[in-house]
Amino acid sequence: MNKLSATKKSPVFWVAVFATLIIGVLIGRFSQSNTPSPLSNDTHKKPQTNNSEQQKAVVMMVEAATPIPVEVTETLDATGIIHAKDTAEVSGKLTGTTIEKVLVDVGDTVKAGQVLAVLDSQALKDTLVQAEADLALSHANLKKAEADLARVEPLLKIDAISRQEVDNYRTILAQTKATITSNEARLNNAKTNLKNTLIVAPVSGIISSKTAEVGLLVNGSSLFSIIKNGQLEWHAVIDPKDASKLSGGQSVVLALNNDESITGKLSHLSPIADNSRQLIAHVLLPNNEKIKAGMYQAGQFILSFEQKLALPVSAVMTTDGYDYVWVLHPNTSQNTYTVKRAKITTHNRIGDKIVAEIDKNAIVVAKSTGFLSENDIVGIAFINNKAVSNEAQ
Repeated sequence: MNKLSATKKSPVFWVAVFATLIIGVLIGRFSQSNTPSPLSNDTHKKPQTNNSEQQKAVVMMVEAATPIPVEVTETLDATGIIHAKDTAEVSGKLTGTTIEKVLVDVGDTVKAGQVLAVLDSQALKDTLVQAEADLALSHANLKKAEADLARVEPLLKIDAISRQEVDNYRTILAQTKATITSNEARLNNAKTNLKNTLIVAPVSGIISSKTAEVGLLVNGSSLFSIIKNGQLEWHAVIDPKDASKLSGGQSVVLALNNDESITGKLSHLSPIADNSRQLIAHVLLPNNEKIKAGMYQAGQFILSFEQKLALPVSAVMTTDGYDYVWVLHPNTSQNTYTVKRAKITTHNRIGDKIVAEIDKNAIVVAKSTGFLSENDIVGIAFINNKAVSNEAQ
């Protein structure tokens, strides 16, 4: 009987189950309609992802620079020794006399005729006094001889005296005149010798050397050397292959030790080579107390001037012996640039600039080049050290 009742209830049971399933399906669909699907979520977020990528596209704001014109000087480097252009050697005109005073020293500037030293003059003064006395005596003798001859010549007319005696008086007169001439010469010589006790500068210039000392016996050797007008010249050693680059009148710059420089003029090249088969270029230098004869000096011959383009040194990158820069190419998107590496040829450095062969209209990254990569997108904050507004870009 139980089996019969179970069999009768079976259809009702299955209807209930079926109804439950239908209700569950409806509830599930309702829940799905209120929950965003993964596809709709992606679609909703896609514009935000594009905005983020756009923000990350600009890697950094950079400082940029454009090539600037600079004057490039072609030079020829050389070294050499500074010499006196012309030197006057001064010696005593008297020998056998000692030096009493020395009035100048090495490095002093003197003028022509200035007294440099004084010799002992006492003996020469005595000689001058004796010569003056001898000349005075000779003049007195001349007067006596003239008077004697005037007294005896009338006697010859009346034969009161022989012609031989008259001739003797005439001879005495002639001898007296000759003595006067001799004594005058002796006096002049004594005056000259006394004058020569003053050793004077024959030219204006600078005393470059001195051997004169008080008590030194003068023997005719040089006592002073004078650089005429203080004029110095640089004897630069030049390789013969560079001689054709030089010509008279070219400017030559000598850098001094204290960051100063002087500019001279090329006078001429030596006509013959020295013992090292090198030529000597003679460069006239302006008067300057900081240069001295004998100094070893480096300098540059200015060969030519030329206008070229230069970039900041910080803009140039060196890799494997080659030089590169980051060139900025403007994008269609406002205010952004694409970075492209470009190989360039560089030349000499001028301060914080370096001469380079580059398009004059190029814009390059000036600083922080190591933070960039090929095709990076950047903006410009400064160009040639001037701030750039967004509108200006």
